Amino acid sequence: GNHRLPRVVAIDAIRGGGPAMTELAILRDVNKARIAFDGAAEVATGHWGCGAFGNHHDLMFLKQWLAASDAGARKLQYHDFDRKQSHSIVALVRKLGGMSV
Repeated sequence: GNHRLPRVVAIDAIRGGGPAMTELAILRDVNKARIAFDGAAEVATGHWGCGAFGNHHDLMFLKQWLAASDAGARKLQYHDFDRKQSHSIVALVRKLGGMSV
């Protein structure tokens, strides 16, 4: 049939803090995620780089949203397993949801 098998991709992250906030580091992460998401109709992801690497949840979410949108994904499933860090992400989606890249 027309069923596509899921693809699992692992992406490394830059350690959070000052070095991760430079324009070069942000573009590096967006481009890396864009390549990983290429060709996917749907992307399932979560707090990439926010555990041991200590990155900011909102920034990493925005990077992945931009990358998935640019890669042509029709759906982004963002999994927040502890639900403690995503209250601001919901507000971001409501505010930016109608915009385009």
